[in-house]
Amino acid sequence: MIKEPQADVSELTRLRGISIGMTDNEQAFLIFSYDESQGNEKALVLVCWSLVGGLYTVCGLIIWLTLQEYL
Repeated sequence: MIKEPQADVSELTRLRGISIGMTDNEQAFLIFSYDESQGNEKALVLVCWSLVGGLYTVCGLIIWLTLQEYL
């Protein structure tokens, strides 16, 4: 029989949200987990600040174009 290659998983144990599980027949598999509430809050903050930045950019562009027209 062919023996399956063994993977070095020591680095994976240090990562947040990734763990290693074992099946009934001693096969390793990865478990990816995340905190759903944390991701939604961060996404909402990112979207809001992006909109604020975009609004300031548009206003600055309008002011700059207006000044270029009259100067």
